[in-house]
Amino acid sequence: MTAPTRWPLHPPPSIGEALSSWLTRIADAHQLRLDELLANNLGAYTFDVFDRTAGGLDVDPPRELLVAVEQRTGRDRDELWGMSIAGNFPWLLDDLEPSDDEDAFHTYVRQHQILLTARERPARLTSPWRAWLPREPLRRACPACVVGPAPVPGLTLVSQLPLTLSCPTHGCYLESAYGVLDTRIIWIDGNNAPRPAPPAVTAMDRRTADAFSIGTVRLPRRRVHAGIWFRILRTIIDELSTSVTQARTHAHILRDIWANIEQPIRGGMSIWRPFEMLDWTTQQRLLEATAAAITMIEDGAFRAPGMHSALFLPEPDGSVGDGHAPTNTQAEPIDYWKAVVDSFNEVVALALADPVQAELLYRFVSSGPGGADNARRMLADIGISEYASSQNQGKGCSRVLE
Repeated sequence: MTAPTRWPLHPPPSIGEALSSWLTRIADAHQLRLDELLANNLGAYTFDVFDRTAGGLDVDPPRELLVAVEQRTGRDRDELWGMSIAGNFPWLLDDLEPSDDEDAFHTYVRQHQILLTARERPARLTSPWRAWLPREPLRRACPACVVGPAPVPGLTLVSQLPLTLSCPTHGCYLESAYGVLDTRIIWIDGNNAPRPAPPAVTAMDRRTADAFSIGTVRLPRRRVHAGIWFRILRTIIDELSTSVTQARTHAHILRDIWANIEQPIRGGMSIWRPFEMLDWTTQQRLLEATAAAITMIEDGAFRAPGMHSALFLPEPDGSVGDGHAPTNTQAEPIDYWKAVVDSFNEVVALALADPVQAELLYRFVSSGPGGADNARRMLADIGISEYASSQNQGKGCSRVLE
């Protein structure tokens, strides 16, 4: 049996490139369309890019396709797998298939609280749902990348999801393009001039790029796992989708955020729908509001009441004096209750991310009134179920690998 024939031309994938984009560039190098490359040049195996039941190149490519492409390019199939949504499971999402289970939505979106408390967020009844995947695939590109030195630009996987707004390299907005099977970029609105994105947007999107490329995100307090970052972003989006009536005493926070980007409350939504089911215009508004909210917390524009908002606050000043008495000897008043709340929020954030820390929190609460039963109830109420003394290990967790 002879070995499969290598394709003569197979340029390497760029950082973060989507599998469909890379294969499209390979097809273009051979003066073929993508559908022609995969239908006639994989030996006995064929892949129909128009078949919606085939899993999709960027969502869940079949193993047989990855093996065939590995044989013809020399790229490891695990690398190819990572260029798809499925290759980023379970960091990016909990399940590749839409779920009717109400808990699937709440497990992903409700593990964290940033802008609002848990009681201020209404229950959501969702139709079959999965995180971040839109109704129709997006096709967006960076105008600055398109005119760059690369002869054919690669489209990143993340730019095809409603998860970012800007190019992390050039800091300009990604622009929508028509979905074609060749490498031409045809802008939907005919505009190809780069539009600088606001600093808040570029800061958020660079963190998201880090989540995909290195698996962690640097926040003011500490680094967090990529899976935590994706879920925090989805949490803030859900909080920003809350009406001011439901937000109660913290409605002013939502008003301030939306006013900051000069958009109506909830991005103009009159009836709540899951973010993934919204039109792209409304999704853009929610992403811009999310970026503004993060920056406003970090800048101290307001004090977010959510127990995990401390992740966006700077570390307390730990500087050591030079041994001389300060010139101003009048002591600043200490807000002891704020210190207690901030410390508790940090402990909870650690416990949500680390079962060992969760066990320590459980033991501490168990030593107080109500004992072990009260401790289990309290931890369950704030979404902590993974710790040694838990009676319900594994239930309701996001399956994120820490």
